Amino acid sequence: MFSDLNIIVDQSEADAKDQFLTAHSYGWKCVAFSHVCHINQVASLKNLPLLEFNLEAPSQPAKTVSAKKALLKQLASSNSPSTKQLHRVTLIIDDVSQQHLLSKNQELLSRYHLIAVQPTSEKAFVAACSTMDIDIISVDLKERLPFYFKITTIHQAVQRGIVFEINYSHLIMESKTRRNFISNVYSLLRSAGAKDIIVSSGATSSIQLRSPHDVANLSILFDINSGKMEEFITKAPEKCLYHAGNSIFSLLHSILSPDSPLFPLCII
Repeated sequence: MFSDLNIIVDQSEADAKDQFLTAHSYGWKCVAFSHVCHINQVASLKNLPLLEFNLEAPSQPAKTVSAKKALLKQLASSNSPSTKQLHRVTLIIDDVSQQHLLSKNQELLSRYHLIAVQPTSEKAFVAACSTMDIDIISVDLKERLPFYFKITTIHQAVQRGIVFEINYSHLIMESKTRRNFISNVYSLLRSAGAKDIIVSSGATSSIQLRSPHDVANLSILFDINSGKMEEFITKAPEKCLYHAGNSIFSLLHSILSPDSPLFPLCII
């Protein structure tokens, strides 16, 4: 199952639907719509609708009171689109002192299937790997980082079931930014042993999306096995969804293929 777990939808609803339709046409079978905000502004998320799109009908915001139930109902419907839709929030965190805001806003964050953080300092990165209750660590790899990826720190996250994210849309940047991105990706792959990594688009518009085949071809750029790159958009995202918790087991049962190694774990 090809999965893109980071399609950013902080633009208009029409732009978001265009991104969804483009991803569907490219063959992505599971996508996560992501809202991005600083953790200090997490309260503003309550004003944002959780969008779900139907391929044959006008889009409707998901009911915020029960987003997961609405999604499961959609999956059970015969009119459900073949590309499954999840909701994700990505929280920018500067300092470990902001970590308490995760638990303080737990009820609000429970609207989302996936919780990701974007740490901007070494202390925040270490805390994300070791203590934060999250699913994805998504460092801004297009910037010059103020810290290094240490194997021991990354191993802590891996032991806790957290995955690291590479957003390929950063390659569609000016040359300096692209150089930073490629250098940081090499460093992350080296430190993580090319394991427990997902590759997402991080797209803010449909023009930044690529097909699964194009993404798999990035293995040439990063000098890794093509099969490994394919795992980054198939098996690794499935593992991430499994880690997201018991509350979406029935969702996983609906979207995973029967031959997936995680499929038997999702029968409830």
